[in-house]
Amino acid sequence: MTYNPAQISLSPNLIHSHPHNYPQGSQEQQVTTYGFKDDNNEFLFEFGVDAGLRNQHATLENENSTRNGGNDDDYYHVIIHDGDTVRINHKNTGSYLRANAVGAPITSSSYEVSCFGDVESNDWADEWVIEIQSQDQSPDPMFQDEDPSEIHSVSTSFRLKHKQLGCYLATTGKSYPAWGYQQGEVVCKYSVFSRDKNTWWNIEKHVNDKLPLPATEYVPPKPKFWKEFILLNYAMMASNNALIPIQIDLINSVSNGGNGQ
Repeated sequence: MTYNPAQISLSPNLIHSHPHNYPQGSQEQQVTTYGFKDDNNEFLFEFGVDAGLRNQHATLENENSTRNGGNDDDYYHVIIHDGDTVRINHKNTGSYLRANAVGAPITSSSYEVSCFGDVESNDWADEWVIEIQSQDQSPDPMFQDEDPSEIHSVSTSFRLKHKQLGCYLATTGKSYPAWGYQQGEVVCKYSVFSRDKNTWWNIEKHVNDKLPLPATEYVPPKPKFWKEFILLNYAMMASNNALIPIQIDLINSVSNGGNGQ
């Protein structure tokens, strides 16, 4: 099972990780949001630690040698549902998405999110719980009787609750400094309101070559004007909040006739 989680809250960026560590806190691998598609945005969803102890791990379906020995094909047909416990593995580095009980680098009132470990680790701190928030329906009657408890790419909005800490994977609209390449901050925060769009995510793309193709081509949901309008405003606010100081200084210098120091 390969999924690309894309965040739909403050900006159209994708969740992202790369083999560079935080300079403080856990000093584990950084997790960010990034506005361009590359293979560091790709994650593998698999079930929780119990599945890992059974040696059931997600892998790329086009690999000849799978991480679970290639003898458990039925595992790739299991659909993720609302309330399921999952682990999220960063494809390129093999480490798992987790939350740590230390303050986030920029928003210290929330917890830090990192990637850590490898396929051999079975750490309960890597577990997240799926909470579906909304399902957009296809206009095609062929696709209108789908189970509302199932995760679908693009059309399902959901939250990820850290099973141990009880906080939610979220964006802040802020950017990391140079050590984080000015990419967007990702945190785990306590959120009382389920409608908090900072904590909403969807799957932009899902690849699973072991699933059969549908008999009818899928018709995506029609855009909803007010939903798109609200998300656009979130994106604009995030862009304004994420301006780095050197850009602000440059704008001020220009507006003051170029005499700024």
